[in-house]
Amino acid sequence: MKKIPTKKTLILLFGLITSPWLLAHNSLTDSVPGDQATLHQSPEFIELRFSDETYLNAVSLVNINGEEVEFETEVTESLSRYFQIPVPILEPGSYKFTWQVEGMDTHKINGDFEFSVMDRR
Repeated sequence: MKKIPTKKTLILLFGLITSPWLLAHNSLTDSVPGDQATLHQSPEFIELRFSDETYLNAVSLVNINGEEVEFETEVTESLSRYFQIPVPILEPGSYKFTWQVEGMDTHKINGDFEFSVMDRR
């Protein structure tokens, strides 16, 4: 006698097949400067690349003392995988760049990376 799959079996099978797509969220694939990078001069831009199109909600840059570096940036209302954020000339030292994006699924993702600017002497 042939067994007919039960409702529970079908639901479990559906969940196993679709779970990679349900769990997949946008992620940062690359940044310039990269995490823990040491630069010989101040960058003109911070570049962010994401795995999927996203909205850029917020960014901030702080120095080693926790002081925020003031700069102008536009929060975008259009989807993109790539963002180029102009930054002012940075003094030698260590910095932490923090970002927040929102995917089309309205899931917010936060991240950060650190980099250093060397003394030019």
